Amino acid sequence: MSWIAQSEDVINPSDLAADLGLPSLSAIQNPLRDLAEAGLIQRLPTTAGRTYYEKVDSSAWSFAEELVASLGPMEGDALSAYGQTPAGHQMANGDTQ
Repeated sequence: MSWIAQSEDVINPSDLAADLGLPSLSAIQNPLRDLAEAGLIQRLPTTAGRTYYEKVDSSAWSFAEELVASLGPMEGDALSAYGQTPAGHQMANGDTQ
């Protein structure tokens, strides 16, 4: 959820899995479905065989960013372990990687 919260663009499940260092999409399919069912993201029409989602405006996203920022780097966290954020996006603390 923190990766999506920090993302400003549309979310592609394959890109998300790759950025998190996950070997397959299966690890994120259920969480994406749950976020869609909760009304936090919505699926966009498929483009060139790729699936995309976009965030729906919600205070849940700013809460997620604030929570991650308050925790600081955590050992084993996929984003901090690989020093990655969604490409070209700012971290919750304002840093860009």
